[in-house]
Amino acid sequence: MKALLVREHGPIESLALSEHPDPLPNAGEVLVEVRAASINFPDLLVIGGTYQNLPQRPFSPGKDLAGVVVAVGGGVTACKPGDRVCAQVEHGAYAEKCV
Repeated sequence: MKALLVREHGPIESLALSEHPDPLPNAGEVLVEVRAASINFPDLLVIGGTYQNLPQRPFSPGKDLAGVVVAVGGGVTACKPGDRVCAQVEHGAYAEKCV
């Protein structure tokens, strides 16, 4: 899948569009095909490396998304593939798919 990745923290222009392996949902998680993602102040802080919680690089930033469920992990009963959803995640929304 394609994803915008932070390889080194810096301005938003430092994001790189790259191929990245599809994530897989674990138990209790869903895999969403991202159709829309917002950009907000916390995202800019994460990209710039000044947010209080920073994932290990490289990573795809993005905290808000909307899309369609494409797979579910074990124990998920609240939604199923094909359901439209919106979500807030710690990071990962700037990709074609996100758990």
